[in-house]
Amino acid sequence: MTTEMITPENELLESVRATIDGHKNLVVKDDAGYIAAQEALKAIKARAKQVLDYFGPLVKKAHEMHKALKAKENAFTTPLDEMYVSISRECGRYKSEQEAIERKRAAEEEAKRRKEEEDRRLVEAQALQDAGRKEEAEAVVSAPVVVAPAPVRQVPKVQDVSYRDNWRFTIENAELIPREYLIPDENKIGQYVRAMKNAAKIPGVKIYCEKTPIIR
Repeated sequence: MTTEMITPENELLESVRATIDGHKNLVVKDDAGYIAAQEALKAIKARAKQVLDYFGPLVKKAHEMHKALKAKENAFTTPLDEMYVSISRECGRYKSEQEAIERKRAAEEEAKRRKEEEDRRLVEAQALQDAGRKEEAEAVVSAPVVVAPAPVRQVPKVQDVSYRDNWRFTIENAELIPREYLIPDENKIGQYVRAMKNAAKIPGVKIYCEKTPIIR
């Protein structure tokens, strides 16, 4: 038969559970319940302080160790990350530029082929017209011009490397942005409401006051 070792942490846990169990059914229905609830707040805050006093030094020590280890880790990874981002941007820039160049070249080549086919048809239609074959000439001219897509050169591919499209934006004129893309400045609203209190008025905003007990 084994017994669980009693430690300050176990005792603290039991006291927290007792505090919670002792107040979980509390409901404020009258003045007596209201007073009891405020006493409960004092007891809960005192118990929470005990927890913070116990774990505070441990958390501080762990946090300091975490910061020291992260600093060492960052000394190794930061220059690697910066170099990775720099080269990644260069690769992305080159790929985007080459794709744009190829799209333009392909479009120009297709336009050239289309023009050549249109010119050829005009010559053919003129020959048919001169031969008195008017309907055939009209059919040649009115038929849709279809040309094969121009081949597009792809930038070299490297194994285990792929690209993801990241669409971004830059605001050029904030005054032209439609309302549905705007959000209220909640920080500014909060500052105004706290400063003006019950005198605050903002169209479209409900302003109200919540009472919060303060345990000293």
